Amino acid sequence: MKDNLALILIVVVFSLSLAFFNAGRMAKVRLIELQQKVQEMEEHLLDRQELIDEIKALRQENRELYNRMSDWLNEWDVQEKEVTGYAPLDCWAKEGMCYAGNPSITASGQQVVIGRTIAAGPDVPFGTKVWIKGIGFRVVQDRGGRIGNEHIDVAVATQEEAFRGIGRAKSVVVIQRY
Repeated sequence: MKDNLALILIVVVFSLSLAFFNAGRMAKVRLIELQQKVQEMEEHLLDRQELIDEIKALRQENRELYNRMSDWLNEWDVQEKEVTGYAPLDCWAKEGMCYAGNPSITASGQQVVIGRTIAAGPDVPFGTKVWIKGIGFRVVQDRGGRIGNEHIDVAVATQEEAFRGIGRAKSVVVIQRY
C-alpha cells in the first residue's frame, strides 16, 4: 500500500509539475504574443506620431502662407470701373481725343507701351499696377481730359481695337494700393 501511495504521489507530483510546466509555457507563449502586440502598437503609434508631426508642419506652412497672402491682399483694392480703350499711336488718332502733345509720350513722361500703358484718373498715382479682368496687368502712366476717378483707359494699337475690342464697359479692376 505504501508503494501505491508513493506511486500515486509521484503521479500527482509529476502531473502538477507537468501542469505547472505547461502553464508556464503557455504563459511564456502568451507573454511573447503580448510583447509582439505591444511592439506592433508602438510602431503604429510612431506612424501616427509622424503623421501628426507632418500635419502640424503643414498647418504652420498654411498659417505662414495665409499671413503672406493676407499681407499681399491688403496691398490691393478691388473696384469696378468703366474701362475703355484709346489708340494714341494709331495713324488715325486725333490730338485732343487720343493724346495731347506727342502721341508716343504719356502724361507721366513715359513712352506709350501697348500692352502696358493705361490712363487713370488723378486718384491713382503714376506707376500704380492695375489688373483689369479680361485684359491683365497694366501700369498707370497716362491721364486724359475725360478720364475721371471711376474710369480706366487702356492703350491699344488701333482705334478699331479700342472701339470693337475693348469698347466701353464696367469691369472689375484690382488696383495696387499706393
